[in-house]
Amino acid sequence: MIWKDSEKERYRRVLRILFTVCMVIGGLMTTTSVSSVHAATTRTENLDLVGTTTSQVTGDRSNDSEGWSWDNTNKILTLENGFELNYTKGEQPALKLKADSTIVLKGTATITSNHKGIEALGNLTIKSESDKNGYLKIQTNAAGSNGYLYYGIEISNPEGKEVRALNVTDNTILEV
Repeated sequence: MIWKDSEKERYRRVLRILFTVCMVIGGLMTTTSVSSVHAATTRTENLDLVGTTTSQVTGDRSNDSEGWSWDNTNKILTLENGFELNYTKGEQPALKLKADSTIVLKGTATITSNHKGIEALGNLTIKSESDKNGYLKIQTNAAGSNGYLYYGIEISNPEGKEVRALNVTDNTILEV
């Protein structure tokens, strides 16, 4: 096709406007996702939601500054975007949950431990909040006496159930 100078210029002008609109929309989306990061305080004590250690949590609880809440009746732990648990002190798991618990992610969460990252006393479901993507990273740093790193997630079987399961659902990425 042969273009006249004015047609070329109009075509270029339309492309520049479309490119500018795309850049503005992309910038708004990036700004929104960055501003929604929860300004959580890093938790350095283990979070025991079973009730077997001195740092136990029983009943419905929450800690807004750390970015978590626990619904004891439904056994649901909600982790806000930016939640960090960095427990490197003892031989307990960083996070201990009752059987048939659910972790709901409202964005990105990180658990770091020198022992187990998560210990669930039975089935565990990890999922994202209904309209969001969730990402949970679990890192274990130290090795046991056998030289192997500790588990990121352990589903134990104290009740002797035949079937134990880890379910990861609803736009959730799990890195262990």
